[in-house]
Amino acid sequence: CASCHARIAAAPEAHTHHAATSEGSRCANCHMPYTVSGLLKGIRNHRIDSPRVTERAAAQPAAVAPAVPYLVTALDDPYAAVRYVAGHSVQKILPGAAYDYLAPPEARRAAAAAILLRWRAQHPMTEPASRQLDARLQALLARRDNTPVRAME
Repeated sequence: CASCHARIAAAPEAHTHHAATSEGSRCANCHMPYTVSGLLKGIRNHRIDSPRVTERAAAQPAAVAPAVPYLVTALDDPYAAVRYVAGHSVQKILPGAAYDYLAPPEARRAAAAAILLRWRAQHPMTEPASRQLDARLQALLARRDNTPVRAME
């Protein structure tokens, strides 16, 4: 990338808003993120693109903790690979979170409920904000395409 984008390579922090030696300053991490799920892991989409960051999103802290309720929702996905990736993501955000993506559905739901309870204790919300989050999660689930797919993995 640097051979064609010398100006950016000379001052990466101004372009990436991350320390020059951090993962956030690696070109592919932003312009070719892991967006394709398969083989029980995320892989890079080979389409080079520029992220669209709104002013509102840019003003948000870089913390990933707000992703936990969305990831917890994915812990009950019918596709094991989605549960696997979501479970590993939750465990990176909340070390010690116990979740087995191959456990029976009741055990997975109990583990997900415990993880969400722990997250909510660490991130208190007002009742209206909690209802709003729950409504967003339910709206996303309602839009999910549950058509069975046979993946030859």
